[in-house]
Amino acid sequence: MKQKFYLLLLPFSCLFVTRILTNYFHTSEDYFPDKSQWLQFDNPEEAGFNSAKIKDIKGAFDSLHAHSFLALYKGKVLLNWGDNARRMRCASIRKSLLSALIGIQVDQHQINLEETVCNINLDAFSMLDSLECTAQIKDLLTSTSGIYLPAAYEPEIWTKRKPARGSHAPGKFWYYNNWDFNVLGTIYEHFSSHSIAFDFNNGIAVPTGMQDYRPEWDFKYFFEADIPVPAYLFKLSTRDLARFGLLYLRQGRWKDQQIVPSGWVSQSTTDHAVPWENTGYGYLWWRTQLKDGTDLYYASGSGTQGVFVLPSRDLVVVFRADTYLGPEISSGEDLKLVQMLCDAQMTGQTEKEDPKCSSVNWREVVFTDSDFNSGNWIGKYRNNIAREISIDQVDDHLILETKIADFLMHLETDTTAWIEDLNIPAFLRTSEQKEGTSILSKENLIIYK
Repeated sequence: MKQKFYLLLLPFSCLFVTRILTNYFHTSEDYFPDKSQWLQFDNPEEAGFNSAKIKDIKGAFDSLHAHSFLALYKGKVLLNWGDNARRMRCASIRKSLLSALIGIQVDQHQINLEETVCNINLDAFSMLDSLECTAQIKDLLTSTSGIYLPAAYEPEIWTKRKPARGSHAPGKFWYYNNWDFNVLGTIYEHFSSHSIAFDFNNGIAVPTGMQDYRPEWDFKYFFEADIPVPAYLFKLSTRDLARFGLLYLRQGRWKDQQIVPSGWVSQSTTDHAVPWENTGYGYLWWRTQLKDGTDLYYASGSGTQGVFVLPSRDLVVVFRADTYLGPEISSGEDLKLVQMLCDAQMTGQTEKEDPKCSSVNWREVVFTDSDFNSGNWIGKYRNNIAREISIDQVDDHLILETKIADFLMHLETDTTAWIEDLNIPAFLRTSEQKEGTSILSKENLIIYK
């Protein structure tokens, strides 16, 4: 009985220690930005960062032609480069966002990580064989389900590399598997009885003061023919992702509200699989160690973008490439900038006790829609990049719809508009030869009627 007692006590002891450490490193005096105001250090030197090395980081960032870079130190803005208020496609960062929602449901006893998938009443599992049916929800979270079925929103190269069905038992082999990630979204909505879009808004975006996320426009399901489970896609601004990273840096707490359970933050950012050397995978989060020994965990998306959380340094870094129109940035360039920032943090020198801060001036665009004729724009159009796009009227909004994201259009005349987030103009032209087509470039979108 003594051994059993200790085994039962261990998880509670670990959670108790986690809370002690959390309270030791982060206190009620931690800074959290308001929705309308975010403080920024006037001088990085006063916060303990070498200004010459910061200049080197800026040069490296500029050379990449990336979209944005936002670094927080102790919750305040340290570096603010690019258009951090512009919503970008999140790609696989979406998975870490879902992990937070799942953690809330686990804490509320709505989701049991040890539940086997075939015990869940969903059509997505009707095609599984007896071995695949033994996969548990936690296997989906660690991408070790052993279920290798076609998945929506999956690059062709992933499909070609996917192991054969039945080649690995659940929980035994790690493979980055969009089927696992997508079906977790379906499972979440099954147990929550709400959409991911609105639960993320009400449970995370609103309480953390996210400034740009709109559940009706910035979330989209991605369907593919003959695949019953859709992917769930987000658009988020860099500054909103920074709030999400800060939420995790503070162990799921925002001011006096525990939004994501602290135990889940620790559990989901701990290695449950080690895909390759110095790279761990938790519950839809990645983990690694920098060359200087700094541990960090991060949410990562294609196109080279990530939300990096460095607890030992009280840092959050968000890096984004332009995930709409490029240019593409080589994998790993974001981590190089994170390493440079750590190198810039001066050791052996005490930062100023009360460094001067001012409110951040974000690059924001305010739209004033004019009363022009939107009816001419509505229709479906073949496209050179997105294959097919459509423009529709939803309430009082003109919407450009693509397979991966939707964009509000703001009319400037009857034949010109500005496409929000894509940040390019659109022109409506008449052409009998090109009718029903459209051409998208980095400069503009041309619609032919």
